[in-house]
Amino acid sequence: EDALILLRARFISLMLLATFICVSVSSCVTVMNWLSGSSVGQINEIPSRQFNALNGEQFGRLLRKGAVSTRERSIIAQAFAGNVPDHVRRLNPIFITKRLKNGRKVHGKIFVSSDYFSIGSNQRYLRIPMTPMTAQVIADRFHLVIPTRKMVKLVYANAAVKLRPRPMPPGKAMTSIDYYETHNQTIQGQLVGKDINQL
Repeated sequence: EDALILLRARFISLMLLATFICVSVSSCVTVMNWLSGSSVGQINEIPSRQFNALNGEQFGRLLRKGAVSTRERSIIAQAFAGNVPDHVRRLNPIFITKRLKNGRKVHGKIFVSSDYFSIGSNQRYLRIPMTPMTAQVIADRFHLVIPTRKMVKLVYANAAVKLRPRPMPPGKAMTSIDYYETHNQTIQGQLVGKDINQL
């Protein structure tokens, strides 16, 4: 479940993803020049988190006070300010090989985060759903790509950590902060003893 993007009503959790395309075994071209390293990527454009930034619980309380439109602006503001845990900044590689119709093999590599986009500190963060429009704004700011369905399937297939699905009942509450926090706590419980940085 941690490798999947859950669509709930019109809200979507943003999985950060950057691409590193290899056109042959010996010839690789970075399409994101801010991506450092070849085995593990790092989103260098996200600012450092400030010591007095809100943790996940505090951000959840802040969101309860406003309308959905205010909520989306708050998510963008926190993301742009770098109020995200370290595992959001860390990207794991997935290697891809595709044979074209002419028989030529094309090798590729995509870098993906290990978890949902979150707001807060390393110890106390909140996985935060958002509208597709908000997700695109954040992706554009940090030169990221929102994955396609095929990419999401690749992420799940390559994930070492796979959680048992724990679906929550659909309804109007799906867009509430209580719903988000309950879902967040469920995933946190399932991740006990597991490495959050591992795909």
